[in-house]
Amino acid sequence: MIYRNLIFSIIFVSLIYSLTSRADDIGITGFDPAEIGDVTATSLATTEPPQLQPEPLPFDYKSPWLRSTDDWDLIISESVSIAIPESEHLGISFDPATEELNFYDPTFELTAVQQEAVERAPAWLRNDLHDSFRRFDYSMAADWAAETLLNTPDPYVDEVAFQLAHISPGLLSTVIYFELLLENAEWIYAADSALSYVEIVDYGDSNDDDYWTTAVYRIIEESGDTV
Repeated sequence: MIYRNLIFSIIFVSLIYSLTSRADDIGITGFDPAEIGDVTATSLATTEPPQLQPEPLPFDYKSPWLRSTDDWDLIISESVSIAIPESEHLGISFDPATEELNFYDPTFELTAVQQEAVERAPAWLRNDLHDSFRRFDYSMAADWAAETLLNTPDPYVDEVAFQLAHISPGLLSTVIYFELLLENAEWIYAADSALSYVEIVDYGDSNDDDYWTTAVYRIIEESGDTV
């Protein structure tokens, strides 16, 4: 304990001596501001910060994240329209060296008879029908379903195509009487001929790229008017 007090006293005396031994100096650093010159806030404010230089771009490629888009040049333009199956994806990549777009197309390839049936279906049903054919448990069963659609006459084509596109492929893949799909459509028209308040109206036929069927209903309002 005596040692510690003695060492502290020596350090304290040395500090006092160093502060008082050069009383003619200004401040404990000994520097005179007059020797530095007149430094003002204005001169400090004019100091420019260092400018960040953009990194060089590979292949002289114009990256949209580093430059303005005002001087962009159109290199290539593509348009695709496909149905993306569940759990699949559409991939797109651009090669700056060749300036080409590459696509990963998840479209499932159908058999010739299935593809022919898809093309005979109305345009608004083709994607659904294509997806239904690809999900059949057995490709042979999908071929039988496609042949059923190809052998269906107008005006029942869109009704049969709708059933094939929306009935569970698991059910259609089992032993099924595909002619039942045509009979369903025929009975709709048979019922229409027996009902006075509804009329089936066909727009176009299977020779058109797009066609559909709808129904017109006649109802009596409270005023007694028929609409």
